[in-house]
Amino acid sequence: MGPLNSVGFAKLSYNAIDLKNAKLFTPIFNDLDKDIPFVGTHSWTAQAAVEANFTKVVNAIPDNWPMALHFAPGALHTVQTHSAYWGYRTLRNMSENKVVNLDANDISMVGHYIDHELVSNIDIDCQRRIKSANNGDKPVVLLTIGGAGAQASLYEKIINYLKDKAIVLVNLGDHKSVFNEMKKQFKAAKCHTLYSDVENFSVEEGLHLFYNSDIFSAVYTTNILMRMSDLLLTKPSELAFYPIPKLMLKRVGGHEMWGAIHSSEIGDGTFECESEEQTINMLKLLIDSPESRVLLNQAIIDAAKIDTYNGAYKVIESAFNR
Repeated sequence: MGPLNSVGFAKLSYNAIDLKNAKLFTPIFNDLDKDIPFVGTHSWTAQAAVEANFTKVVNAIPDNWPMALHFAPGALHTVQTHSAYWGYRTLRNMSENKVVNLDANDISMVGHYIDHELVSNIDIDCQRRIKSANNGDKPVVLLTIGGAGAQASLYEKIINYLKDKAIVLVNLGDHKSVFNEMKKQFKAAKCHTLYSDVENFSVEEGLHLFYNSDIFSAVYTTNILMRMSDLLLTKPSELAFYPIPKLMLKRVGGHEMWGAIHSSEIGDGTFECESEEQTINMLKLLIDSPESRVLLNQAIIDAAKIDTYNGAYKVIESAFNR
């Protein structure tokens, strides 16, 4: 999976295939006003909007690893970080034959794409976490199973380590087989399978497993649980950019590497823990040393002051200003 994501999808030749396929999507746009601001959260939708002659297309690139997969020529490409800006601006490693640069008018660095309810409550949530750490409260640890449902065995080891040390919330998304296996493995776990369970959830002792067959509810469960959590354990995917203290687990796709590097440089997350031993050691540090969690929260507060997490707002502004 690593080489496919980090090398195969990076080439302009791969993007050329997608551009041809985008023509198949254009009938969806036929009855819409061509001047409507349009934001594509995947390159395929942005490519189709450009092909349908829309005039205000923004292509919100989610990845911190430059890949031609994400290009939609004719759209404004927004990225979350400075390293992504320079990688996409220079088409880094995308062409084997010649050096090509993206025009400055076709790309903009906007900051992290974060949901409004999280951005607007950054200071409140971080101050609560800092107070909890200083009081010596048992931390609330959130684990998320990625879109591919990978790393379940690592999560079992983490959960066993955290027993009696933390309140543990595990969002298993819509991965029913992983959820069923976790239920067998941890019989004392409290299970939550309805979205109303999440909306009405209040933190209490023990291990909590969350599952929802609806993918949208399953994904949004993480947003809700994040605000009541002190620490997030995640592979360095899209969640690497979220304003919560993070322990970065080993990546699944090679393209995820730069998400962890960026987070560790900002200071709102750790470096990528590439082995189980390294993961447990970092977890021990973060659980046993509350001041380490205070440091992560302070880095988030400082980053928020310079609009690091305001990317979603700026994407919408860019679409209206095209």
